Amino acid sequence: MINKQTTEDFTQSGLVHLIAVSGGNLVMIASVFGLLLFWLPVYIRFTVVGAGLTLYGLLCGFDSSVVRALIMALLGIVAIFLGKPTLSWRLVTVTFLLMLVWNPLYLLYDL
Repeated sequence: MINKQTTEDFTQSGLVHLIAVSGGNLVMIASVFGLLLFWLPVYIRFTVVGAGLTLYGLLCGFDSSVVRALIMALLGIVAIFLGKPTLSWRLVTVTFLLMLVWNPLYLLYDL
């Protein structure tokens, strides 16, 4: 919804990454929620963070980069709940499979 001139201005200034939707945005949201809600018990805080991230994904229309980051973040939260290690290769593998089930076109057009 940003007009062409504004997009061009962001691109020329080198700040286009600030308006791009990506997994980095999820990290910022999770960090802010986590810091603001430090006083809550960890399980409630992680539940609120997970809900906030899911809401952000919904607001973004579940763009593939956001879906990847969202799945990995939620899997990480579940792993912490279960007391399991968050191994990156395991998160990537399960995320790949879940994205393939959710929408195979994500993996065909946006690897």
